[in-house]
Amino acid sequence: MEQANLKTEVESPKRPLLQTKLTLPRLRTNPVTRPRLLDRLNTAVSPEGSIQPKLTLITGPAGYGKTTLASQWIAQMERPVAWLSLDASDNDEARFLAYLFAAIGTVREEIGEAALARLTTTYVYNDTEAMLTALLNDLALGEETAVIVLDDYHLITAPAVHEAVTFILQNMPVQLHLIITSRSEPPLPLALLRAQDALNWIGSRDLRFTPDEAAQFLQQTMGLQLNSQQIEQLDEQVEGWVTGLQLIALALQESVSLPEAFSGSQRYLVDYLADQVLSRQPAEIQEFLLQTAVLTQFNAALCEALTGQPCQQLLEQIEAANLFLVPLDAERRWYRYHHLFGDFLNGRLQQQKSSAQIRHLHQQAACWYHKNGQALIAVDHALTAADYNLAVVLMEEVARDVLMFGEGITLRQWVEALPEERQSARPRLTLFYIWSLIRTGEFSQAKRLLEAVSEHLDTPLLWGEWSALRARLAMITGDTEINIRFSEKALAKLPEDQHMLRSEVAINLGFSHLQRAELDAARDAFAEAAQNTTHDPGLWAVMFARFYWGQTHERQAQLREAFAIYERGLATATTNHGSTPSAAVGFMHLGLGKLLYEWNRLGEAETHLRRALACAERSGDHKMLIYSRESLAQLLLTLDDWPAAESLVVALEQQLQSPTISSFRAELALQRGDMRLVRQWADGLGIAIGDEAEKIRDLPGAYLLLARFHIANRDYEPVLPVLEVLCEFAEARQSKSFWLRVSLLQALVQAKMGAMETAVPTFQQTLTQAEPGGYVHLFLDIPDPALHRLLHLAANNPVTAEYARMVLTHCDPDTATPDPEIQPLSPRELEVLHHLAAGRTNRDIANEMVLSLNTIKAHTRRLYAKLDVNNRTQAVARARDLHLLD
Repeated sequence: MEQANLKTEVESPKRPLLQTKLTLPRLRTNPVTRPRLLDRLNTAVSPEGSIQPKLTLITGPAGYGKTTLASQWIAQMERPVAWLSLDASDNDEARFLAYLFAAIGTVREEIGEAALARLTTTYVYNDTEAMLTALLNDLALGEETAVIVLDDYHLITAPAVHEAVTFILQNMPVQLHLIITSRSEPPLPLALLRAQDALNWIGSRDLRFTPDEAAQFLQQTMGLQLNSQQIEQLDEQVEGWVTGLQLIALALQESVSLPEAFSGSQRYLVDYLADQVLSRQPAEIQEFLLQTAVLTQFNAALCEALTGQPCQQLLEQIEAANLFLVPLDAERRWYRYHHLFGDFLNGRLQQQKSSAQIRHLHQQAACWYHKNGQALIAVDHALTAADYNLAVVLMEEVARDVLMFGEGITLRQWVEALPEERQSARPRLTLFYIWSLIRTGEFSQAKRLLEAVSEHLDTPLLWGEWSALRARLAMITGDTEINIRFSEKALAKLPEDQHMLRSEVAINLGFSHLQRAELDAARDAFAEAAQNTTHDPGLWAVMFARFYWGQTHERQAQLREAFAIYERGLATATTNHGSTPSAAVGFMHLGLGKLLYEWNRLGEAETHLRRALACAERSGDHKMLIYSRESLAQLLLTLDDWPAAESLVVALEQQLQSPTISSFRAELALQRGDMRLVRQWADGLGIAIGDEAEKIRDLPGAYLLLARFHIANRDYEPVLPVLEVLCEFAEARQSKSFWLRVSLLQALVQAKMGAMETAVPTFQQTLTQAEPGGYVHLFLDIPDPALHRLLHLAANNPVTAEYARMVLTHCDPDTATPDPEIQPLSPRELEVLHHLAAGRTNRDIANEMVLSLNTIKAHTRRLYAKLDVNNRTQAVARARDLHLLD
């Protein structure tokens, strides 16, 4: 039974994010205005918000003003922009996505938070393409323009991240524009974008200062008094290089003699001028600059931890002196050095300080970051400091969350940065490392380490984690028995507070039991995973587990129990997320819609199935898309809206990329009487009614459809052996729902062959097993006259009379009592028959005859019964044989 006292408040750990990476860099005082480039940018997104190309790409070497230009343009737009400053750690795809979603959350809070919540559910349910699809679909719903900036993209080298950005470019809505700044040309589909006139590219030649811009920079920004000839000469010598001019200006302010010609590299100029400028600073500032060079970004408190002195005034003094200090937030609390100047300072640090002194600076930084809740950055500094004791402690502290956030690459890189002897010295860290190996596909190494570490485990938690890893490797290799054994051991040993890991193990165990048709055990496993609402903010794992929890009940024909599970899941999602629940709730709408369809509550079913499809399209979830498209298409066909149903079938086939006719299309074709297409499907699949039992058991659904095809063509005798094999299969797999479909066909074939003495008890047994679940469409989806007769006979049996009459009421509101002998076609039925022969739909016939759609369906079913046919194609053919259409 489901627990009634579920917690619903979200208590999951928050992903630690550096807000400075999401903050638009501050512009310097008196910046150089560059209208020629701003006009180029305005062709992409105008101040009014209209978008032309998809991508603006700003490329050029370091120090050419790429970030400054993007910042200036954004400042003049006066509209919110999602900004992300990239660094090398963003080569972990999960971390890149986290920061991307967080950046979008700064301008579209609900969209960013929903994406981050889904990303957190990484143990069992993480699909980059689906998450990005959900993000883009949510952005497409807004009317306002959305601009995303990815700064310093040259630091990205991971193919997975490039693929993610490519996916965004290929599928972005018209309201979205992407800006990328990079030192080099990124490996993105630029040629295609250019051919589509979807690329606005500003390169290094465009970024070079013109003489006028150089004059404005030197005179207004840097405060130098130079004549036009001097300015032109300097600008020509540095070839419009912005940072070069800034270095020259600083050198001139310090009366540094300049080389007569800058014939060397830009790196030479930086080293020469920066060294000259640095050597003329007060000793206190020189020391400060060197000590803080180990930091990628910093504030006064962090600097104080490294230098041991108050630093706020020093930072303000350095910024006022234009010493390449870049403010990272509006309050000027966080800063970084210009990349070139930072590289220069690190070079000088290596020359002037000992290795021990530099390691000490990194140790201080690691301690400060750890104390201030940024353990991920602390690990990097501890590793650089070669303080491996501290690094290991920090790794063990954050590894669980890092794995939960999907950053297996990051954890693996950390551990592999340790000396080899330390990588396996602590069992807990080794187990975390094995998870990261599995996440990154290194299964052989993971298995070897798992065997080795087993000799050093001494707590239930470690043994539980080890068992979970052993089960995961067994799942990967397809060893279901070992998977189940160690999943059960893991759940027995893992403490109750290991929520996400227990949830992953439970879902894994549930699917393993399903494979072995152990439905009670599968149900219990999914039920445990579905309780984890407090630690799964996006509810993806919870809804996924709850859906399959309900499915185990459905397989056992316990429809009402499944309905209660889906209803409770819908309530949980509403409680957790209010009026805009997670798209994962689509699984609950899907379950409810399918059951309501089975109960012939078609209006309610359509509402839920359309909501399920909307969630699936919004989220991009593949399973949800398949199931919701199939279920809604079936319902629309029942409502006689084939064009709408077919559009869903086409979308489904495109999604599955099936080279042949899909089984679902064949199913709908059978219902519509398109026997030619069903035959093509069977031939394409390579199946025939006389196939061996082993092949039938491998494709039970396909052979059930093939059996119905032969029944529709009055080829009854070869069907019975196939149905017998399928019945044995259903019993062996404990699938009562499948058994009901097979048993119903057995009764139907027996009746068709005149063996009523066996057909009636077979049908009575089917009714008895179907009644607790309240099945209705099980019978309605086979509109065969023989089945109609069996229902009327069952209506006279006290054991099944009430249920049979209820089903008959759904079949035809006018025939709740046993049918009399078959009569000739009534005038109305003949009129309907003529309309059918003309190819009109039921809806068209209803409009023509000014009758309700249900009445037309009732007439159609009665004339099918009188003609002893199953569908309109057969009815028209039989009528022509009997000269009823003459």
